[in-house]
Amino acid sequence: MPRLDSHTQKYASVAENLIVLTLAWSVLAFGAVYPWAYWPLIGAVIAIAALQLPKSTFPAGVMPLSIAFACISVAIGLQLIPLPLWVIGALSPETVVALRQLDVGVASGVKTFHSLSIEPSATARGLLFVAASCLLLLSTVVVCSTRGARLLAEKLLALGVLVALIGIIQKPLSTGKIYGFWQPLGEGVIFGPFVNRNHFAGWMLMVLPLAIGLIAARAAEKASQYPMTLRSRVTWLGTLDGNRLVLLVGASIVMAMSLVMTTSRSGMILFATSIAAISVCVVFAQRGFRRAVMLFFLTVVLIAVIAGVGGSIIANRFDQTDQDDIGGRVNAWKDAYEIAARFPVTGTGTNTYGSATVLYQRRNLALHYSAAHNDYFQLAAEGGFLLAVPVIAAALLLLRVIVRRFQEPSSVATHWIRLGALVALLAIAAQELVEFSLQIPANAALSAVVCGIVLHKRHLPQTSAP
Repeated sequence: MPRLDSHTQKYASVAENLIVLTLAWSVLAFGAVYPWAYWPLIGAVIAIAALQLPKSTFPAGVMPLSIAFACISVAIGLQLIPLPLWVIGALSPETVVALRQLDVGVASGVKTFHSLSIEPSATARGLLFVAASCLLLLSTVVVCSTRGARLLAEKLLALGVLVALIGIIQKPLSTGKIYGFWQPLGEGVIFGPFVNRNHFAGWMLMVLPLAIGLIAARAAEKASQYPMTLRSRVTWLGTLDGNRLVLLVGASIVMAMSLVMTTSRSGMILFATSIAAISVCVVFAQRGFRRAVMLFFLTVVLIAVIAGVGGSIIANRFDQTDQDDIGGRVNAWKDAYEIAARFPVTGTGTNTYGSATVLYQRRNLALHYSAAHNDYFQLAAEGGFLLAVPVIAAALLLLRVIVRRFQEPSSVATHWIRLGALVALLAIAAQELVEFSLQIPANAALSAVVCGIVLHKRHLPQTSAP
């Protein structure tokens, strides 16, 4: 295992703090959905990458994954290359049909060249977002491999508590404006700094499992170090180690309460699923007092959230017959499927779904769907096989590296933090079946950092010779 000098660790420390500040900016600036917020976000990510990546060595398995990320960027770039219309017609006949309705130059015959994307400027922005997310992921891998993941996870937990408190305090005082003064440009039920409560839930779904992983890590490390008598176990909660564990549990309860207070059904279901998944891992991986401590605190989190928010409020949310909401999503999925079928090879262009639905939305015409409410259908519609192939390849490589990390020897803390981060990724991936949280820059940035935590492999610091 490579050893690192103090100079490398210093740079990693600076990069770690920059990552946290960048995530804080993105989430507190209304999810970074406005240009004045997402351009500084992209600039900060580039600065972090410039600080960390040029002379860094990736852990085993990450280099092929970075090549796959580059292939995704190349595929999006191909959608931007100007081509003769007859070539576009041969590759994707429906693209020419769409361009004749969207581009006056093409319709009039003045333009004989165009890109495969029906809206090149939107696709160029999409390429920047994808490239920035990949750079942030790789930078996080390097930082965590140098310094470990615990400090970064704890800082993300502190940020999560701040965001949760904003949501909890703002809800009873809400006048329909974020922070009491910002009127969102789009429609949605606001919560915390987000225009849409489901996007807030998606952000919390990534921080909460990480916090639970920290709880499990501390319990696994410390609980078994004390005598096995009942008195000593109770006394242990009053020690510094016990207090830190209780503090982690309290922070998790605050974040979980904020998530449930959104009444986002996808958020609540996946939060409960995350708790259940980590509990199952605890049952199979731990024994004796450590298992009891972990399960006790996980149960405390769940019960405290239900008691704090109110079981009746949660039940009523699921009892509501919201056929318009369900039907709207199903109709959006059908439209997305049909758009994907019209553009099977090259897609409409990354980040162009809102433009495509101007022409091809056939259902629920009272609303314009700028997103498919299913990122997998939207990926197929916007990218076709051109983008789907490298994305699937990257997903398979990602799965391979994740399996490899869990097979490699690591500390107890690293194992549980990595497991929490993995559950977070699975939770947001599941939510994308019914939402589009990862299209929000703040959520995309956080998902990249969480993925980097999963993929890191701790290097040893360099020690001087005796």
